[in-house]
Amino acid sequence: MPLHLQTDTTPSHGNALQACVASLLGLEMGAVPNFVAAPEGYWNAMLAHAAQLGLSLLKIPLADGRLPFASVPLTRCLVRGDSPRGAHGHVILAAVA
Repeated sequence: MPLHLQTDTTPSHGNALQACVASLLGLEMGAVPNFVAAPEGYWNAMLAHAAQLGLSLLKIPLADGRLPFASVPLTRCLVRGDSPRGAHGHVILAAVA
């Protein structure tokens, strides 16, 4: 599985989400849009991209930094938190502990 790193760190328009999705799905960066730059909004762009691949998405808020239900250890997922570079979000590829 190729691991992609963020190449655009423009505040609130970078491509960390794109890099995470490409890494998670084993795709090249060029096969995944920069969702945060999409005119329809990142979530709608993600849903459309997932649908093209026969996939769907769930957005699950964490409770005290944990999933609110049991999950299989090492299940890969995306986690959003505060960016270390400013007052905007940042996304990382993670695995359930």
